[in-house]
Amino acid sequence: MFSILGYDFFQNALIAWVIISLITWILWTLVVLRREPNVTHAVANILFLWIVVSFFFSWDYYLYAFIFAILGSIILSMLEKFSNIWPESSKEIISQIWLAWAIFWIGLLWNVQIDIYSFLFWNILFVNKTDIFLLIWLLFVGLVLFISFWKKFLRISLSPEITKSQWISVWLYQFWYMLYLAIFIAM
Repeated sequence: MFSILGYDFFQNALIAWVIISLITWILWTLVVLRREPNVTHAVANILFLWIVVSFFFSWDYYLYAFIFAILGSIILSMLEKFSNIWPESSKEIISQIWLAWAIFWIGLLWNVQIDIYSFLFWNILFVNKTDIFLLIWLLFVGLVLFISFWKKFLRISLSPEITKSQWISVWLYQFWYMLYLAIFIAM
């Protein structure tokens, strides 16, 4: 029964599983406190579009996933700051537009069979040492960021209006949260 633990691919999968569970524990606590589960959906749709576009142009999809995770978090943060409509509604509208564009680009990929499902929901048994190193780095950055600013993130999550009255830049902290979330989803 425990003989499978002797295989490198299974050891890598277990290490990745532990690291991912620690990162999601931090992030999803804030997602729930902020009452915004749609933000993860919006970021995933933005990344889905750019993974499809990178396939179309034969670009390195890991590189462009990170680039567009950063750009997507900037777009969503700016939308939240400057939108006249409810932030959750605007994120959902933008998310669906990006998803529609992704489906359009998939339609242009004739003669190519791509298993998009494997890129969106990767198999944890294919984790290698580089992936583990990136996950450890992401966990370290997240722990430093969230431990250093946990009280401010918590205040912003519970009551952004009161936090603004304490001269704390709510938008800046929300942007860093969104950026970390987007990079984690891109991983």
